[in-house]
Amino acid sequence: MNQDWAKGRERALERLFDHASRGLLDSDIQDFLLEFNRTMKCAYTTSSCSGRVAILWGPSIFDKRRAEIVVAYHDPRACKENLCQKLAEASRQAGGQTVWVSLQPPILHLVTLTQEQAEQAARCGDRAGFSRACYRAYRSGGYHVELAVQDKLTLIGAECESMLEACRVLERYKERLSRLQQCLLESLEC
Repeated sequence: MNQDWAKGRERALERLFDHASRGLLDSDIQDFLLEFNRTMKCAYTTSSCSGRVAILWGPSIFDKRRAEIVVAYHDPRACKENLCQKLAEASRQAGGQTVWVSLQPPILHLVTLTQEQAEQAARCGDRAGFSRACYRAYRSGGYHVELAVQDKLTLIGAECESMLEACRVLERYKERLSRLQQCLLESLEC
């Protein structure tokens, strides 16, 4: 095993367990991240997001630096139940700024020890419906794998019922994420 790869894994696990203890991980992916990183000795995660729908406001949808997140939902059910109310509140309080809904799909970055393991992880991404499942050599040894759904969605100026489509799409993304997690735990050979 490459010494740099082992040190990178150790740092990533320290950061992961620190984030878990401080409640900074998405609750619906936390158990997977902890299990994967504890059991897979040939791979580790570096970053992840389980997908979210957010209401934002700002001067323009093109000026994300000055945009403010009003609320973000990682749970599709909570999104469906609360989005319309929160959107109406944000529109009333925006003070002439643009209000929009943004869907950010799930993404998972991991590092594998070998190219074969990176290929296995990318195949899991393909099977689960992650349209960007790729890998490359990693700076500290091993292979960096990115598993992402590329379909982002930004909705502006639509009725609330149309905005709820983001919540429905997030629900479908969560199903893909579940398939990805299962495949990685069952198929990655260490």
